[in-house]
Amino acid sequence: MDQLDTACIDAPQAKTLRLQLDAGQSAASSAEADVRQKIAMGNVKAARASLDQLGAANREHPEIAALRTEIQNAAKAQEEAAAAAAAVAGAAAAPSAPGFMEVPARANAMPAPQQDLVSGFLRDAETAMAELKFDKAKTYVESARRIDPANSQAAFLARRIKERELAYARKEMTIN
Repeated sequence: MDQLDTACIDAPQAKTLRLQLDAGQSAASSAEADVRQKIAMGNVKAARASLDQLGAANREHPEIAALRTEIQNAAKAQEEAAAAAAAVAGAAAAPSAPGFMEVPARANAMPAPQQDLVSGFLRDAETAMAELKFDKAKTYVESARRIDPANSQAAFLARRIKERELAYARKEMTIN
């Protein structure tokens, strides 16, 4: 439209079209920002809904494909975190299942309330990692380690958080 001659640009229909274009671009920009915010918050369902709004506002928006990929990656990360949390919960429940040999208690075994606290910190760390809140996740792991420095799950989770944080940073810093 910018390359039309002055007579066309000053026409009332052109002004109406320009206003419609500006409103559409504004709606698309707002929807894009909303999608990114929902992804950052870890709300995949709401991010998909916002992406649909973006597509409705401007189906040719240049970021739609990239945003769709980000949403898929976030959903995949949440599924992995849920699976890992289930594995951790399953591993905690496995010793009481029939057919498994019970591990003898350590000489300096912690009381049940402290062990529950450590387990809670590790669950909170898993959740924070799934939400891409890596500093929060590290803080939970360190809290668990202060209570039980020999906890192998805490050490394993700390490594996973570090690896996930590095992978996320690499992905976000990639120039398309």
